[in-house]
Amino acid sequence: MRQYRAPSGHLIIGTADVLLATAIIQGFASTGEPIYMGESEVDWDTQTGRTRDGKPIYVCDAGEEWTLDQCVAEEHPRT
Repeated sequence: MRQYRAPSGHLIIGTADVLLATAIIQGFASTGEPIYMGESEVDWDTQTGRTRDGKPIYVCDAGEEWTLDQCVAEEHPRT
């Protein structure tokens, strides 16, 4: 199995994706601002990976975004 690390040494943990979601509200304040319930309904069928210059974007455990060519590969024996 191969894993990748960002140039900063942080482990790559996932892809940067975009999807549609509906933030659930309980109503509106007198100012007209929505009062959020603190949860969202995600439409997983809309999920798409973000890219930069045509390359998929990956996220490290520090929350930074990288393309794979910027990262360092690590080989790990299968257990």
